[in-house]
Amino acid sequence: MSLTYDVNGNINGGTLLGQISTGGNAIAGMLLSPDVTRLYVTSEVSKNSSAAGGGNPVLARTGCLQGAGSTPQVNGILTVIDVAEAESSATTSAIIATVDAGCSPVRMAETADNSTLWVAARGDNRVLAFSTGMLEVNAANALLGYADTQGAAPVGVMLFHGGQLLAVANSDRFGTGSNANLAIVSAVYPAGAAVLTTVAAGLFPREVNVGSDDATLYLTNYSSGSLQVIPTK
Repeated sequence: MSLTYDVNGNINGGTLLGQISTGGNAIAGMLLSPDVTRLYVTSEVSKNSSAAGGGNPVLARTGCLQGAGSTPQVNGILTVIDVAEAESSATTSAIIATVDAGCSPVRMAETADNSTLWVAARGDNRVLAFSTGMLEVNAANALLGYADTQGAAPVGVMLFHGGQLLAVANSDRFGTGSNANLAIVSAVYPAGAAVLTTVAAGLFPREVNVGSDDATLYLTNYSSGSLQVIPTK
């Protein structure tokens, strides 16, 4: 989208430059890399049979459910887009890689050094860690590790404490709320990632952010209509 501005600097219009198909349905999340050169996009259900990672049972999944009684689906995908190319041509030529990403991948967080991308696989109750470098040269082998989140349907994710910890909002979106919480995951070594502790949350905790002190977490509880402030020091 090319935007136009009025004399006061306010947006007053725009022109659609193009659209890029990810090869999936239900786009749930997108994230710009810290250096703003890459755009990562999650699609909850794949339509791309040529996506990388098909030989990895953590990434290539069947029987993915949105909730009890729903129609089983295949895994979702993670799409890596070259920002400069997208701004220039806005076509699928801007796509660098597409990789299977477990059941219903949604939100993402990336380390400040652009090296590791964390993805919440909501339908697997897991977070996945990908090497951003490997995504571009050997996407099938880009998975560095994963961790079960000790809750249901993780959505929001946020790195904090210098990127050493990952906060995960276990939404329990399709449940009663008994499996909703905020999980704190060790993120230094993705291959050994694990939940260190969990914090009680309200109903449908959905998004989590961190304050300027890199220690205070802010958690929105969608169905409770509340905001939790969680000091971690």
